[in-house]
Amino acid sequence: MDQNKYIHFTAVDFMDDTNFRSWIRHNTANEDWLNFLASHPQQKREVDTARQLLQELYGKYKADELPANLIELEWVKFKLKAEGEKKYPKQAARKISSIYSSLAIAASLLVLVGLGFWLFQSEDGPQSFMEYHTQAGQIEKINLPDSTQVVLNANSSLILPQSFSSDKPRRVQLIGEGHFDVTPAVNAQNAFVVEMNKSSIQVLGTKFNAKNSTNIVAVALEEGNVRFHYLNALNKMDEVDIRPGEYLSLDNQRRISTENIDDIEQFGRWTDGYFIYDKTEVDQILKDIENQFSVEFTSMPKDLKNRKVNGVVSATSLSEALEVIQILLDVETTLAQDSSIVINYRKN
Repeated sequence: MDQNKYIHFTAVDFMDDTNFRSWIRHNTANEDWLNFLASHPQQKREVDTARQLLQELYGKYKADELPANLIELEWVKFKLKAEGEKKYPKQAARKISSIYSSLAIAASLLVLVGLGFWLFQSEDGPQSFMEYHTQAGQIEKINLPDSTQVVLNANSSLILPQSFSSDKPRRVQLIGEGHFDVTPAVNAQNAFVVEMNKSSIQVLGTKFNAKNSTNIVAVALEEGNVRFHYLNALNKMDEVDIRPGEYLSLDNQRRISTENIDDIEQFGRWTDGYFIYDKTEVDQILKDIENQFSVEFTSMPKDLKNRKVNGVVSATSLSEALEVIQILLDVETTLAQDSSIVINYRKN
């Protein structure tokens, strides 16, 4: 165990770490972690917070591994609760128990849900929020209170207030992927802000595709201008402006890159219910299908991954998506009950 890796970890970093989750999941005395805490007592608070949240999650969901979006959602709820207890201790004490009972969200949630949510930001007291979720293979269109239009991709969540103030930022929280057509701001204080994993997108009015997944945060800007704020590899907040036609990505090592894309709208074409591929590696297509439908390709011929193909694949029907894969690659696919998929060449 490399203790230096964890010196500057936050609670959410610990929750994301496979070794840490394994320790909490099996609830055993692990000398490596005990030695780390003894050598770095300043990290005890972050470790204790992460331990508490993970134990609650493992208690709710009987699974050896937790989906990344579920971990992030639990962290968002924890932050909202902590902010509320700090700013409105009496009001928070009355509300917290009902909040958590109403937000017992299963990883396999199958319908779009609007849930009463309390965010302790308003100077006048707690503010009611809405939370939306999509299931595997589901794409939903949402109209926000300011007439901004959002298309939420499969296995995604969006948290937003029931109303926006004209003299404050319009903040929403995205987990997963969404396409945004933002209504212009009333004034400079009325910017639209999409909060993601240790990063945010700030706009006054624009159209873009945003993705917040386990391995990457990405923004594809179609219209307008965007300022992207993020925590860099040095654990310092940084920012970069994105121009129309640019695609920005931030990997899980906090490394950022931008590139100009001739057909920038390709990143948002899933909103019509299809992925459109042009000379795309099979490996990338299969990853998109895995993310979209909560399945896993566990076995396939080795020479398939790097093959480049053109095609149109359904983003809403797994059976149709697999049918296209069979035709494109001249293969057979077998879907098991545990959602694993095996690819084999057709038998003569």
